[in-house]
Amino acid sequence: MLLFPILCDIGFSVDEACEICSAVGSHEEETGAPISDISAALIIADKVDAHRARVRMKQYSPNDIHDRVNYSIQSTKLTVSGGNIAIDYTMNDSASPMEFLSIYMTRMQMCEKSARFLGCSFTLRINGVKLNRWDS
Repeated sequence: MLLFPILCDIGFSVDEACEICSAVGSHEEETGAPISDISAALIIADKVDAHRARVRMKQYSPNDIHDRVNYSIQSTKLTVSGGNIAIDYTMNDSASPMEFLSIYMTRMQMCEKSARFLGCSFTLRINGVKLNRWDS
């Protein structure tokens, strides 16, 4: 792994570098799960990253669900307050919330598990509508 020696070179202790590397290794969508506070925070920060800037306009295809959904996201807001972690997306009508969920459901479930790991409730909203029911 390239990350470990870089972290050590910039002054992290071996224990700190190991904890960060473990967090990076545990955030993959297929097999990842929160294993520490750092990994839970990393999962949430990584998985919330959905927006139109991810679409390469020279290659944009309205037939590609990922392009369509990411392009439709006008804003993304992550709020941590009072024991609740909330993710708010504002989308235009070039894609639907159902399409969003078809490609982001696993990621949002990982965010929910990570919030639980941190002892927080989790709220997912699209265009002001709360889509989940889990509270701490």
